[in-house]
This record gives sequence, C-alpha cells and structure tokens, in this order.
Amino acid sequence: MLPQADDHGSTLGRRLFVVAVLVAMTFGAAILRVSGVGFLLPSIVEPDGGVLPYQLDRIERRYEEPTRDFYASYYPSLISKFARLAPSERSEVTPNAPLSIDKALAVSSDLNLRVRKTIAVLSAFTVPLTYLLARHFLPSGWALIAAAFMATSFLQQWFAQQSRPHAAATTFFTLAMLGALYLRRHGTVLAYLFAGVTFGLAIGTLQNGVAYAFPLAAAVLLCERKGRARAWAFVALALAAFVGWSLYLKSGSAEPLTEDKPLFAFDATTGVLQLSGHEIGLGAFDFGGARIVWNALWCYEPTLTCVVALACAAFLARLALRPGAPALLNRGDALVVLAFLAPYVLVVCLYSKSYQRFVIPLLPFLATFAAWGLSFWSEQLFARSRSAAWSIALVALPLTANAMFALSLARVRRATDTIARSAEWFRDARNFDRTRQRIAVLPPIDFPLPLTDPALAKLTQGIYTKTYPWMNFQTTADPAEKPLERYEIEWLPMASAKQRDEIAADPEAFVRGLDVDYVVVHALEMVRFHFAFTKIRGALMKEAQLVQRFSPDRGGTEREIPLDFEDFEHYEPDPWAWRTLFAESTGPVIEIYRIERAKDAR
Repeated sequence: MLPQADDHGSTLGRRLFVVAVLVAMTFGAAILRVSGVGFLLPSIVEPDGGVLPYQLDRIERRYEEPTRDFYASYYPSLISKFARLAPSERSEVTPNAPLSIDKALAVSSDLNLRVRKTIAVLSAFTVPLTYLLARHFLPSGWALIAAAFMATSFLQQWFAQQSRPHAAATTFFTLAMLGALYLRRHGTVLAYLFAGVTFGLAIGTLQNGVAYAFPLAAAVLLCERKGRARAWAFVALALAAFVGWSLYLKSGSAEPLTEDKPLFAFDATTGVLQLSGHEIGLGAFDFGGARIVWNALWCYEPTLTCVVALACAAFLARLALRPGAPALLNRGDALVVLAFLAPYVLVVCLYSKSYQRFVIPLLPFLATFAAWGLSFWSEQLFARSRSAAWSIALVALPLTANAMFALSLARVRRATDTIARSAEWFRDARNFDRTRQRIAVLPPIDFPLPLTDPALAKLTQGIYTKTYPWMNFQTTADPAEKPLERYEIEWLPMASAKQRDEIAADPEAFVRGLDVDYVVVHALEMVRFHFAFTKIRGALMKEAQLVQRFSPDRGGTEREIPLDFEDFEHYEPDPWAWRTLFAESTGPVIEIYRIERAKDAR
C-alpha cells in the first residue's frame, strides 16, 4: 500500500547516526513507559492483571493450587519468565523487622510491579522494530519518523504500564512480521528458522500471535527463492513454532496450566468458543468492534489518527496525480503485511467484545503509513514553496503533540493517585484517630492502610486474596514484618445479591445502620455497576457529611469517570489523551463521608 522507498545506499556515518537516534528513541520510550508504572498499586489491579503475576508467583515459589490453574492459562507465560529478571522489592527487606507502611505497600505490589516493568521495557523495543518494518517501504529518514510515532505512542504507553501482555506482545508481533518478510525475500533454511522462532515467540506472548500464521503462509507462497532448502526449512519452522507453544503451555510447573480450561474447545449448542479460558460467543460477531477500534484510535491516538487520514488522502492524491505509475512498491512485502492486517482488522472490527488494547498490534503499521503520508505531503509542500520550513513543521507538529500526550501520561501516573491520597488523609492524626475510629470502604478497593488482625480476618473471609496484592501481603507476611500502625477497616456489606437488593430498597436505612465513623466511596454514576452502589452514595449525601473529595482531574471538577485502566466499562468513551493534559493523577473520584449519627450513638 506504500509507494516505493528510494534508498540509494547509506554511508557508514549515516548508519551510525540512525543507530544512535534509534537507541535514543528506544531509551526514551522505555523511560516514558517505566515512569509511573506502579500507578494504582496495590489498591486496584487492572482487569486480567493478576494472571501474569500469578504465573510469576508459581514460577518462583513453585506455588501449586490446582483449582486455580485455569486462571494462569488465560495468557501465555513468556512474559512471566522474563519478569524473573526484574529486581524485587523483597530483596531490600530486613528479616524480622517491622516495615513502614510505604515499604509494605511496595513489597505487596512486587509481583505486579515486576511484571509491569517487564512489559514496559519489552514494549519499548517496538520502536527499532517499527523502523525495520518501515524500511521495507520507506527511506531511512522517514522510517525514523515512523519509529518516533511508536516511541511516543499514547495507546501503547497506556497499556505498557499494566500487567496485561498486549503492549509487549506488539514487540514480538512486529518481530514475527519481520521474520515473515525476511523469509519472503531470502527463503533459506536460516530464514525459515528465524520466521518460525519469531512466530513461536509471538504465540508465547499472546494468543493473538496465531494470526501471524497468515503472513507466514503468504511469505512461503511469495518467496523469491525456491529450492531444496524448503523441505528442511519446514521442519525448522515447525520445531520453532512448537517451542512457542511449549512456552505457552508451561509456567514453571511440571503440569500444564490448562487442566480445567482447554486450549481450544467449541460448544455447538451454545455457539461459544473456549480459548484458554476465554469465552468467545460467535453471536458477538456483528461489527460492533468497529466502533471500539475507532474510539481507541481517536481517544488514545488522536494525532496519529489525523496523520493516517492525511496519508489516506495522500494515497488517493498520488493515484490521481500519477495514474499510470505503479501504486504499490515491494508488492510481495505489501501482500505479506496485508495477509496479517486484513484478517486481523476484520475480526477485531466484527467482534463486538473487542477491547482497545486489541488495536496496539496495528500501531507499527499505522505509524509506517503515517510516515509515508507525511513524506508525500512534505514533497508537495517543498515543490510549491521551495522552502523546507513547511515540510519541517508538517513533521514536527504531530510528533510534538504525540510527545506532549506521552509526557502528560507519565506525569499523571507518577503522581500520587486518589486512593493513596485518601489513605494519607486518614494517616494524619489530625483527621482520624485509629485507636477508636473505624472506616468502611466501598468494595472492591483494597484500601492501602494496614488492618488490625480481627479486621483482616473479617475482610478476607471467603475472598481469594491473591487477586488483591495488599490483602494478600497482610495475610501471608511474617507477623514480625507487618507495619506497627493498624486500622479498623471493613468493606461495606454488599457482597451478595440479596444484600445489594436490600440496600437499593432503602439506602438511607442502610447508611444509618452502619457502625463506622467514616465511609469511603468512589463516584459511580457513569460506571456500569449494580445500582445499589450509586444509591449508597446518594444516601450518604443525605445522611452523612462529605469531608473530603479527591479527584484525578485538576480543580476537583465534577466529572466522575475514573482515570484508571481503560474506558470499556464506562458508558461513554473518554478522550484520554486530551484528558491527561489537564489531569492531576490517576484513580477514581474518591469521597470520604463522616457519619455523625453513628459516632454520636457510641
């Protein structure tokens, strides 16, 4: 889909310059992605964010719990294996000595934080790989522009700081595409082996990597060199892919992780496909995902989306200006790329339960196409004005905007989140007396204050604590290492449907009956939860006194959409890139209410 790259050789100096720029961009991207990587830990874990830390726990401790094996199989385990190399907060703990609250919070987040850091660093390598991908279609200078778009990608950075593999998987997916392109051009045993290894790595990182079977097949069919090497190459390819599946099936245990959930199963009666514990209903393929893809691009990548639109206009303009000229360059390479893009985009757009993170693997290709569009319009501007200023501005403006969004996201996630700020309010003795006052928290927030032993026993009853890092630390840590400062904290009693229905029927009576001094809730008007949650807040406004409100947005605005992990659970998409420019921190809107009547009654 791209015009021909004009590359007439490179001097050694130019190559060294390109390498230096790529190293700098990759290093900068890694810093952006690592900065603020611990946001909202250990209070809230992103959806599916406990899978890879659970795998890491099994790998390092040989932890076995067969009833939870299916949980670990939701994602492949390659990233968990890489995470073993990340430094641990536990290495700095003094045995048999009480930890400070801040240190205990850091230790409790250790598994999640190591996985997040691993994903953040691995995702940064998408930058040089995007350059190599773009070089199949663009000169080195414009390929650097494509890499720069990836270095400042807001969408990839957003998910690179979470314990879900999609941002890091994009690195291995791009590598798999390079393997397929190398195979098409060379066709040697080494090329087949490289393609197979990269394909295996893609599968070992995320199930979606199986989509790279299509460009691999296209590369074999379009291979420029055909010969006797092919038979041996197929063997090497199969063995390499098998290695990837082996990485996927194992996670430091002697047994497969899919005892309860099969890798692949289909129920013809319900039309549900089981894929490693993920249920995919065939009735959901109704093109509902197209809206999600658009929202992901516009809300997370507004700059890149605009430049891609310019590139589309450039493509049409090129066809109009040169109707007799070939519209495609490197047709074989373009077909290999399309062998991935066409089915992947079709499936993601068809599936109404697609997520924003499914768009991340498309970013290197969009960045390449965007860079080509800029090159086309830059040539047109220079031809008319004979001045490089307009061309420089055309490139500098979108990259500056991208960098501005990325820096804002790093700043916001590095700041103390709203939940931690509310916990700090309680730690101030001028606000709260922990020796005689009690707190109730709206679940499922794992409130970042140490609990007394009775409160901990009550809170954790019937809860699988491994999905709550702070709660899990308090139940498993050596008693001598627990912080000395303890608080009486409980969750609001609304775990069962019966309790929630009773609350919804008479929320004011529920609030009046609470035997606590303070209630901590988060605003939920715009979130899809049981309506009892919002009724509690309404009752608190009537029956209690609002003493503090912590908003992620500057100035304490009235908007109540959390600034957390993604907007799929919200009624309306939020322009996240723009919002971070004016945000103060991450987290939901937290409100602290004082229940005067409960206090006076004691």
